[in-house]
Amino acid sequence: MDTYQYDYSYALTKDKVNDIMSTNLASVSMPLVYTDHDSVTGAVTNINVNLGVWSMADGGQNRLMKLNIPIKEGFMSISGLPGVNGSWDMTGVSMLVEITLGWLGPGNQQELDGEGSLTSLVFSPSEASTPNDPGYIAVLTVTDPSGQMTSAATGMLKQIAQQAFYENRDNLQYIFAGVVPVPAGAATWLRPYKWQYFVASGDIEALCFLSMLDDSPFPSTPAFDSTALTSGSNAVALISQEAFFKNTLLPGVQDTFPKGTFAVHQTNQHSVISNNGAFDAQIDGDNINTDSFSLWPSDAGDGLQTSSAGGGPLTFLFGLADLPDATYSWTSKTVNPLSLNYSTGVMTFEEDPSPQTTHDQDIPWYDYIILVGLGLTLPGLIADITDAVNHYGDQVNAVGMSNINAAVQSTFDNDVVNVASLLDWQIDGQSFSLTEGGLDGALYFRGNLS
Repeated sequence: MDTYQYDYSYALTKDKVNDIMSTNLASVSMPLVYTDHDSVTGAVTNINVNLGVWSMADGGQNRLMKLNIPIKEGFMSISGLPGVNGSWDMTGVSMLVEITLGWLGPGNQQELDGEGSLTSLVFSPSEASTPNDPGYIAVLTVTDPSGQMTSAATGMLKQIAQQAFYENRDNLQYIFAGVVPVPAGAATWLRPYKWQYFVASGDIEALCFLSMLDDSPFPSTPAFDSTALTSGSNAVALISQEAFFKNTLLPGVQDTFPKGTFAVHQTNQHSVISNNGAFDAQIDGDNINTDSFSLWPSDAGDGLQTSSAGGGPLTFLFGLADLPDATYSWTSKTVNPLSLNYSTGVMTFEEDPSPQTTHDQDIPWYDYIILVGLGLTLPGLIADITDAVNHYGDQVNAVGMSNINAAVQSTFDNDVVNVASLLDWQIDGQSFSLTEGGLDGALYFRGNLS
């Protein structure tokens, strides 16, 4: 799954958006009353109707959302234009409209992009005439089950809709969602800095929240990975792999090897944590020279894996005197699956039950004399090297994963459902029940919002 260079994304399926609208608009009065005077034709059009509960329709994309807007009752009339004049009962008529949402703050100004106090994602009708303007609305089709409306009446309704909605904006503004700038249970780095919305099309359509966690520029083209949406879950939250590695895994690695310096970089479309220069790992009193350390998503896509390698002269290991030209080398590899408890929301990376280690040494014959003088045997020295390398693997496997897991718990306050607390979808007592999660490109958590 891809976040397309956004740090955090959160999508709610069209069906759940409609479920929320149905609840929130069920008892809301939405009159649409407007009179239009056409200066060219002299036609006077009156519309006086009450709108029913809106619903998100198929076919929206990017910034444009499609809505079905039914008319519960009312009438429309045209006068002053012979051959067109008439009056129509609008009960049961519905309009398929295309709208552009906006981010609204304390005042009335709305913007396409949100930041700071612009936290409410709204449809607030404006006089905007282009789809790139917040508050834009256009009637695409009119459905009249009774068949009473003439084509002229339908055309006039489309023509006056934008201004009619604007004149009635106080009755027709609807809040779809609100950003929570300081979400409960999330780490300080997991706070939206600026944000956009996106309408995802495909097998499962959704309203999406796209966010940057700092002042980095937005991606050039808004996008959401529709493969993140699956049947059985009405919501999904994604954290970019790079943001997760940088803010959670990197501190855990640094705590494990305080003498090393590490950074996150991108390779082959995934994140890698690696060392900047060789470092010594303190293992049971011995300094193990480490030339390389890397941590990246496991090849199986079920967690993390690490690879380390090092070696050097046998002059500093185990307090030995100088062993001329004697060297040792080693490698260590672990695979650490991700484990997610769906009932408690606790996510951890497990220890590898069988880490792989290799080690080799090159000791010239003339060093054997020195070993004898030190009271050491070659098998004993090799056993010491083996133990040290194995203990390094244990350090990565046990201590390293422990530090990483501590960072994970700190990120989500011991419950990954807190990743869904960054947005208020306008549900009283909003809650998120976890159904699935993992590290598949992005770190993702699917669930059901209720």
